[in-house]
Amino acid sequence: MSHLRKWGLVLCTSLISSISYSQEKEFIEADRPDQTEGVNFLPKNGIQVENGLSFTETTIENELALRYGLWEGTELRASLLSARNFSDLFTFSVKQSLLKGNQWMPSIAVFGYAKHSPEDKWFTDALIAFSNEISPQINLDYHFGTVSGFKVLNNSFLLGYQPTERWSFFIEYLVYYSRSTSPEHNVDLGFSYDITRDFQVDFILGDRDFYFGIKSLFLGAGLSYRIR
Repeated sequence: MSHLRKWGLVLCTSLISSISYSQEKEFIEADRPDQTEGVNFLPKNGIQVENGLSFTETTIENELALRYGLWEGTELRASLLSARNFSDLFTFSVKQSLLKGNQWMPSIAVFGYAKHSPEDKWFTDALIAFSNEISPQINLDYHFGTVSGFKVLNNSFLLGYQPTERWSFFIEYLVYYSRSTSPEHNVDLGFSYDITRDFQVDFILGDRDFYFGIKSLFLGAGLSYRIR
C-alpha cells in the first residue's frame, strides 16, 4: 500500500472516530441560571466555565464561575460575584455526591463553601441538595442550606421540564430565614438552550421578596462552555 493511501486511510479513520465521539458526547449541564444547587457532576478532569449578568432597578451583578471535576462524584468550584455599589464576593466550594437516585430515591449531594468579602473576611456555609426524576422530562430539585456564615437559612424548590435534549425550562421558589428580619421570598422562571453539546445560553426572570409586595424585579442572561 502506498504512503498516500496509508495516510488517506488514517485520516478517514480519525474523522470517523471524531464524528462518533461527537455524536455520543452528552449535552452540557450547567449550574445556572437557576439558584437551586444541582446534583449533576463534571467527569474526572472536566472543566467548565459559566458566566452571567443580572439586572435590577438598582444594580448590575456579574458572576463568573469555574468548575472542575476532581474525580467521579467530586467537584470543585470557584466563583466571583461582582455588583455595582457592592463589594465582591469570592466563593470556593466542594460538591460531593452522596447517592445516585433511582425511580424511588432522589440523587443527593452535599456542599461546603468558603467565602470571602472585604467586610466579613472569610466565612463558611454548608448545603444539602436533592433531585427527584418524576419522569424522563420532569424533575423536582430542592436544597436546604445556610448563607452569610450560618446566620441565614435558605430553602429552594425547583420544577424543571426538558422537552428536548437542547431545551430546558424551570420555575423556582426560594426563601431565606434570619433572626433579625422577616423571611425573604423569591420566585423566578427561565430557560436554557444548548447551541452545541459544549455551549449553552440561558435566561432568567424573577421577583425578589414577592410575598410582601416589595417589588425587586430582576432579569439575567448568561452562557456556559465546557472546555473538556
